Amino acid sequence: MMRVSRSKVLTLAIGAAAALVSVLQPFGYSPDYPQYSYFFDQLRSDYLSQLRESRFELGFLHLSYLLTQIFRENVHVYGFFVLIAIGLKVYFAGRFSAKNYAWIFLVFYFFKFFPLHELTQLRAAMAASLLVVVFYYYSIERYWIALSISLIAIAFHNSAGLVLPFFLTPMAALTRGRIVLAALIVYVSCYLISDYLVGFLADRIVVFEMYINAGIESRRDAAFSPVFFPEFFLIALSFVCWRDLSGVMKKVLAIEVFGFAVFYGFIDLGVVAVRGRELFSVLWIVFVAQFPFAGKKIRAGIVFFVLASVLLSVYLYFVLDFFASELGY
Repeated sequence: MMRVSRSKVLTLAIGAAAALVSVLQPFGYSPDYPQYSYFFDQLRSDYLSQLRESRFELGFLHLSYLLTQIFRENVHVYGFFVLIAIGLKVYFAGRFSAKNYAWIFLVFYFFKFFPLHELTQLRAAMAASLLVVVFYYYSIERYWIALSISLIAIAFHNSAGLVLPFFLTPMAALTRGRIVLAALIVYVSCYLISDYLVGFLADRIVVFEMYINAGIESRRDAAFSPVFFPEFFLIALSFVCWRDLSGVMKKVLAIEVFGFAVFYGFIDLGVVAVRGRELFSVLWIVFVAQFPFAGKKIRAGIVFFVLASVLLSVYLYFVLDFFASELGY
């Protein structure tokens, strides 16, 4: 008789609970939910037309079509995506933690990311999950698996392509000085080519121009969003308490610093830069999962980081009426 490990059972249970939340929508409907529901309806009625006209990436489009043929209700299609996305994150982030400490990164994820990703930006949620999987396989030197899943991640959200090159950062070569120097080079490079990219992509990809123009007035305000403050704190603390970090933490720290360099360098790319930053930030769950392997000062910093992130998320998603009580198209 085949035995299923406790971690896999727990992963399935947590994923199922998250999927149930997405099906029942107890908090109301997110701003992006109506467009996904409409998209699923369009897939059922004219799949070939969506292949030609949809702005969604092919990986998401094809899997969506398959699920719309299995489930009649859009909310069940959505829920199955959530089951996959949460299941992957819980299982593979859990591989970086210890059994008695996994609840810390789970609390962090479900407050900071779950409302924005799984309940709102479904494609980003899938891509973020696959990035965690890629990071795990790259960490254990299963490079071909990591490469294959990298391509799938991009097929769910193109912005994953901004994150993946930085996974190649060699852990053994990391020092604080090298991270800062490399981040400056990344920032300057992105800044110098951003104008060229805007013109090049806007001329060739219709939806890209829409992304560029989205929220153009508030773009500079977003550069110093309060959401970033806990991350800035943890980055600063990690540089000061470098010796208290595990090897995995140092690599995640470097990737997050590079992520901010990309974000600020590409700030004129609007939504594209923001989505890329969100995909970089999901790796904080791996950093938090490493809690039991950190020194005391970093552990204290992680506790503060998690609490600050939770409080900010409660305010942004539940106090400010992020979710709507009615579904509108």
